[in-house]
Order: sequence, then structure tokens, then C-alpha cells
Amino acid sequence: MSVFRFSGAAALCLVVPGCGGDSTAPVKPASVAAASTGSITGTVGLPLTSPPQFVVRDASGNALSNIAVTVAVTAGGGTLSGAPTKSSAGGTPVGSWTLGTTAGANTLTITAGGLPPLTINATGTAGVPTQLTVASGSAQSGPAAGLLPQPLVFKVGDQFNNGVAGVTVSFSVTAGGGSLAGGSGVSVGSAVADAITDAAGLAPAPAWTLGKSTNSQQLRAQAGSLLTTATASVASNYKIEIRYFGPPVDASIQAAFTAAAERIQGMVTGDVPDQPLTSFSVSGCGITGVGPLTETVDDLIVYANVAPIDGVGKIFGSAGVCFTRTGGLALIGVINFDVADLQKIQAENQLGDVVLHEMLHTLGVGTLWASKFLVSGSGTSNSVFTGVQAVSGCQFHGGGMNCTTTVPLETTGSVGTRDVHWREKTSGSGFGFDTELMTGFIEAPGIPMPLSRMTIGSLADLGYVVNQAPYDAYSVASALVAGFSAIREAQGNGKIELNDAVREPIGTVDRAGRVTLIKLRR
Repeated sequence: MSVFRFSGAAALCLVVPGCGGDSTAPVKPASVAAASTGSITGTVGLPLTSPPQFVVRDASGNALSNIAVTVAVTAGGGTLSGAPTKSSAGGTPVGSWTLGTTAGANTLTITAGGLPPLTINATGTAGVPTQLTVASGSAQSGPAAGLLPQPLVFKVGDQFNNGVAGVTVSFSVTAGGGSLAGGSGVSVGSAVADAITDAAGLAPAPAWTLGKSTNSQQLRAQAGSLLTTATASVASNYKIEIRYFGPPVDASIQAAFTAAAERIQGMVTGDVPDQPLTSFSVSGCGITGVGPLTETVDDLIVYANVAPIDGVGKIFGSAGVCFTRTGGLALIGVINFDVADLQKIQAENQLGDVVLHEMLHTLGVGTLWASKFLVSGSGTSNSVFTGVQAVSGCQFHGGGMNCTTTVPLETTGSVGTRDVHWREKTSGSGFGFDTELMTGFIEAPGIPMPLSRMTIGSLADLGYVVNQAPYDAYSVASALVAGFSAIREAQGNGKIELNDAVREPIGTVDRAGRVTLIKLRR
């Protein structure tokens, strides 16, 4: 028998497990960190093209595999698929990380072996522009020919409405006749100003001056193929209601009446007392086919009739106030047009001016001047209007020494022209109102007939609350212009007397609905 003898240390190792060390014992993780320190960005709502990685290391800095890990989205609202449950020997991909739909911070949190959590941040950026909206300032109200009170701001957004920076937005006025700072009122589709969106995708429109009427006011913004429209309204507390009687009125002519009412509402802005009526007859106004009225009139009712009278070039029609309310302002007005004359001026593109002229008579321009004691020298060669607001308007437009205290009125023509219109003829000294809308003559086709501050001022002199701003460009004619006008008229290219019978009121209605008849002055 052979006998083996061992030293003491060797003998102990046979019976004591683990003596001298065990190379298979688990190694404890000491750290978990991102594999790269660079910033991570991606488009909102889309997976990152290069998902981030992390590394689990031991105390010596060696990468460890098979360490249990959890990876979860903890901020930003994104999603994660294919997330690992164990670490890899090198960098461990987090899986497919789809960022949230809101631009900004997105966060993943990674835990491994009881170590402090690791967070990996990514920034979501806006996608391509897919929408253009009004961010603030739409549906405001402002005065005619005045600036919109608050800025109008548009937003360019991606599919999730994140603001997209650096996009050019073009602006244009598409309805209402207003204008933008740095541009002018333009036709549909013509851009007049640009802005570039900021970091939030916002682009402020230039200051918007509204049009002169209470019609629709629209401003369009365009960014590439994206379009949107902001609206505004012209503020006015005065309302004109148009009612038609007699034969059916063509839609294009009705549109001219509506436009005239809206233009007047832009300059007459103050409410007048409501007037209750009970079984109130308007037959004395020459209005046919309309029964007695039982209603409350807000401001002004204008009855309009377009019918044959006597053909082209004779009696054009009549217009004016039929009833006034207590205080002497118009309650019910009437306009009668010869259809043949109206069709002629429509063909010559003068319909809008002429209808506006006649509708101003229904508010009292010319027709209430005498009853308000604003005319001096009526029936003489020195007939003048004495209202201070009209005088101021005349001076504003260059009347100078010719209207220091009064405004000259027409002294020629028919009874419907004299004393109820501004003076037409230009004198040798260079004075005259010539093309102004409320003279008693229609200009030759193609020549504008501007509405001046003088006419708006006369409405203030009557007692209306007015906005002076929505006047047209106009200058009192110089001697040179007067000379050209005279030559033009001598060549047969002159103006035509409107020959409208101007109606003065037949009665005043008090708050109880009682009528006091008025003796006509002429």
C-alpha cells in the first residue's frame, strides 16, 4: 500500500469549500452611465434614428453583461419598444424610443442592480408645417378707417400644433378695403407684408387699418400652401334697415344699397333712441304696398323703390326723410329711382356713388339742414351752410379762406339741387367742390366722386355721433383744375345734374308714437 502524505495547508483545502478563491462568483455592478454624452434630438412623434445606449460597469470600469436592468419612459409622453432586460458587454441600446408629440424634453430612466437611476434626455423638435392658425386677435372690433386695437398673431404648427420656427408668412387684406402698415388695401391674393415665425411658431401681422364700412373685414395669412383668414368688424351702434317696395329689385342694385348703408354705418356710429310704432301708416311717404307698422325702430328704416318713371335723362328719382323722431333725426327715409337712369349709371360704374348720395339724403344731408337752422341765405346767390363741423371739414380739404365760417351751397339748378347740395361750380379765384359726392351733379364716367370730411361733418352738425376718419381722398379744386373741368365740360365730357327731388320730412314722431305734421318749407 502506498501512503500519500499532504502538507497541512493542502489537506485543509480538500475539506474547506472556496479555499483560495472562486472565479465564478457574481461581480457587483458599480455604475450605470450613458454610452455617449452628446445631446439627443429628434422629431416629435417619431422614433429616434439612432437610439441612445448605456453601459453597466464594475468597480474597475469593466463593462458588465447579464445585469438585470429596467428601462422606462418617465417624461415627455413618448413610447418605448424592444427595451432590454439585461445589460450587454458593451453599450446596451435602450430599444426603439418614439418621442412624445409635444416639442421639448423627453426622458428615459434606467435602473440596474440597485444603483442610482440613470436618466437619458432627448429634445423633441417640431415637424414640418401642416397648419396655419390665428393664435390671438381674431374677431376684434374697431372704428372704421382705424387701427385694430390689439395685435393679430398667426401660428405655424406641425401636425401636433407645435410651433415651427423660421417660416415666412405673407399677409394680405382680402375683404373690407382696409390696409396693412407698409402696404395698402389690395385685391385678393396679393401679399403686402411678410413676417418670419419665432421659436414658438408665431408671426405677428402688420398693423391692420380697417376699411371704411361695416362690411366684412378679412385678413389672409399664407405660409407656403397653408392659408387661413382672420376676421374683424367695424364698430358702429347705428343701423340702417333697407326695405324694398314696388317691383322686384335686381340683386346687383340691392348690393349697392347694402354697401351704401354699410358705408354710412362706418361714419355714423352713435345709437339714437329706439322709436316704438303702433299701427303707424307710411302711406303719406308715397310708400305703396306696405301696411301700418307696429314695431320698434332701432335707428333708421329706408324704403327703396326702383321702377319706371320717365326714361333716361329726365327725373332721376327722389330721396329724403319722411319722418323724424323727437330731436329731429331721421326715423323713416324713402328713395325712389327711375330704373332706366339707374341701369345707365350702373353700366357706367357709378351706381355705388349715386346710391350712397341718395341714402345720405335719407339721413338728413340737405334734407334736414333747414329744419336744424343750418342754412343761411336760402334761395339767394349766397346760400351757405353754417355748421361748424362741415366748415372744419372744408378747411381740412383745402378750402382755406373760402370756408372760414360757412360752406357755400348750390345756388343753381332745379329745386331739388339748390340749397341742399354743396356748391358745384369753381369760381375764378379757384374755389369749388367740383367732384365731391354731395354736390348736385354726377361726374363724367370714370371720374371719382369722393366723400369728404365736410359731408361727414355736416352729419355731426345735424346731431349724429360720427367717426370723422372714413373720408375719401379729396382736395377742394384749384383754379387750374377748375380750368380743365371747364374745358372738359365744353367738349361735351362734363357732368350731369342729378335732378333728384329731395324730400323733406312730413312729420315728427314723439316717444309715444304721436305724429306732429310739419309744414314744408318749399
